Amino acid sequence: MSRASPGAAERGNVFWYIMVAIVLFAALSYAVSQSNRGSVAAMSEEQARLAATEILDYASALSTATAQLRLRGFKDTEVSYENPVVAGYANPSCTDAACRIFSPDGGGVAYKAPVTEWLDSSHTADPGYGAWVFSGDNEVDRVGTDGSTAANKELIAFLPYVKKTLCLELNRKTGMTNPSDAPPREADQIAAYTALFGGTYTHGESLTLPDPDKGKNAGCFEGGGNPPLGTYHFYQVLMAR
Repeated sequence: MSRASPGAAERGNVFWYIMVAIVLFAALSYAVSQSNRGSVAAMSEEQARLAATEILDYASALSTATAQLRLRGFKDTEVSYENPVVAGYANPSCTDAACRIFSPDGGGVAYKAPVTEWLDSSHTADPGYGAWVFSGDNEVDRVGTDGSTAANKELIAFLPYVKKTLCLELNRKTGMTNPSDAPPREADQIAAYTALFGGTYTHGESLTLPDPDKGKNAGCFEGGGNPPLGTYHFYQVLMAR
């Protein structure tokens, strides 16, 4: 009767150990990848919290600077948001740096472009993407005096096309509701982000949110048509009228 040589038996054992090691390594790699996925999700939530704080702090600085210029005697129609980054905000009623929000001699605020990671990159070609938009063409329902004329429009800073996760966090910090874990949806439409404030107000549109979020000076909403459904936008009232 023939018998397997010791060398063949040893080779078989080595092969078995290699196979076991491969299986164990694959299992360990899968476990690590799942752990990393969980860490990424947790980091994303933390990033949203940090980003929301940064956005709200900056929006507050813009609002404070606008109020300070008004206290110095400038009319709201004289306040200028002209800046070196985004064109279209020249205000002919503002004749020196003292009435410019983004001047050391005026509001003393530096223009800060939004961080790319805050934004929904599928809308890079849409008006307003990648910039703060300063508008005098929208009324916020129950803020200031409601009405359909230009005299009722608020001075507003918008941050268009933020990611939904960030929008939800902005609402948690501002006290706006997130019904069914979604930002409130704007009822109709707002004036296009191409209508930039240059010292005048127009008839424009209204930012109309459902109860109980009507009348809030800051928050984040889902577009209701213009801007489109499924897009999310932060707003801060700089001056109610």
